[in-house]
Amino acid sequence: SVGTCTIQATQAGNANYAAATPVTQSFQVIQVGQTITFGALSNQLLGSATFSIGATASSGLAVSFASTTPAVCTLSGNTVTLVSSGQCSIQATQAGNATYAAAIPVTQSFQVAQATIGTTSLTVGSAAGSNSVEIGFLPIGTVAPWSATANAAWLHLGSGSASGTGAAIIQFTIDANPSTTVRAGAITTDSGRSEERRAGK
Repeated sequence: SVGTCTIQATQAGNANYAAATPVTQSFQVIQVGQTITFGALSNQLLGSATFSIGATASSGLAVSFASTTPAVCTLSGNTVTLVSSGQCSIQATQAGNATYAAAIPVTQSFQVAQATIGTTSLTVGSAAGSNSVEIGFLPIGTVAPWSATANAAWLHLGSGSASGTGAAIIQFTIDANPSTTVRAGAITTDSGRSEERRAGK
């Protein structure tokens, strides 16, 4: 166990030699140090699914995680849930045991970005054509992965516009509207929406 170990050396003597004066030596028994390896975390887009993180301790003991920014992200075990945009900071700890001392905590941070679409509502004529909307992020300058989907059969995302990383221009095409009825569709990113309204003939 941890503490001071004291060892005494003795010699009891014999018919010719008197007993020797005992000699005592002491030393400290300390816990073994350990370190945590916790790699950098990628920026995320608000609205993304929960995801798992991992870290290891040189001792082989299990590492625990806690969010130091619960207003932005929360932890359940090693599963991260995004709550709002901002900086998410997660601390990895290992408390140690009888053999290993507690590790120095390691913290990793990443940005949780809110997708913003430059044009949230767009009305176009009944003829076929093409157009685009711009996607950006808050905090400004954040680079995060995103994906986009169109919810109407007449609304088509252009090549390379279904997913990407960082600010981008989402290109799309529209089929002609054969009806006199106005129809509406939408391009939706992970956390933003642009509505497209088609005029009737």
